[in-house]
Amino acid sequence: MGLYNRSKKKAIQHVLKKVSPRCKIDPATITKYFKNQYKASGCKPFDNFENVVSKPNKLDNGLIRPFTRQEVRRIFEHVKDTAPGEDRIKYNELRKFDPSFYLLTIIYNRCLKEQKIPPHWKRAYTILIHKKGEESNTENWRPIALTNSIYKIYTGLWAHRLHQYPELISP
Repeated sequence: MGLYNRSKKKAIQHVLKKVSPRCKIDPATITKYFKNQYKASGCKPFDNFENVVSKPNKLDNGLIRPFTRQEVRRIFEHVKDTAPGEDRIKYNELRKFDPSFYLLTIIYNRCLKEQKIPPHWKRAYTILIHKKGEESNTENWRPIALTNSIYKIYTGLWAHRLHQYPELISP
């Protein structure tokens, strides 16, 4: 019953013994296909930069204020039990390590203050998940990037804040 309560999808996969097969397509073919699928679309990421920088009071008072334990807790309350990244640390292990979210909040605020994150947080590894259809067809696979849980929480904190300031993103 525990697995079902944590993740209905995983429980069903477990009962049905449904596991994504391993991709046997040549790595060079896969690389070429996905590079073409996800090539840059001509988007200029800093088109709105001057508008964002011209609102320092809003940024100082809201967007870049220190994180609170309540904010960290809120992100943990909404995360799903997804696969961990390279460090293999799951969300529930982070919760056990710091149940009050005190240390994690300190870590995240240090990153905010120094405007840096540890390089290993940014590392991800990609796995291929079979969607459906013929396994030899590259179109029937989708890449999933697995990043470290501590980084996913940090990006969740920023995403939550950015949603509070939509005019900074798209005036």
